Amino acid sequence: MKIKHLLLGAAIVALMASCGGKTTETTTESVAETVAEQVEETITEEVPAAEPVAQTAAPAAKKTTTVKETKPAVDPCEAVVKNYEKWSDQLVAANKAKEQKTGAALKEYAMLVKQASAMHSSIENCKNNPDYKTRIANAMIAAKKCY
Repeated sequence: MKIKHLLLGAAIVALMASCGGKTTETTTESVAETVAEQVEETITEEVPAAEPVAQTAAPAAKKTTTVKETKPAVDPCEAVVKNYEKWSDQLVAANKAKEQKTGAALKEYAMLVKQASAMHSSIENCKNNPDYKTRIANAMIAAKKCY
């Protein structure tokens, strides 16, 4: 038991020695005062006057450039994904209407199901695009639940 206490005491002493042993406490008031003094010193220092700009730079600034307004390039996947989402929403609505067993609702549902393979193949090029990946996945999940 005495050996354990001795080793524990030695470990504590070694830890204190490695950490420095001394502790200096600074209050937030003294830190704030130090910062305030440094700010006052930098404000009171004189700033040297800026040298005048050479006149040779002025003619270069007089050149005018015309900026042609161009429309931002539209991503071709944007239209395809919007069309697919629209089809998916229509399919979900038709599936809900199908439960009423009206002729028009069944015909619309059948027409949308026939378009499924064409719609799925239209988005193949855009599936791996990180901008549209989640939108396509959500629309696919909604569509697959309907048939």
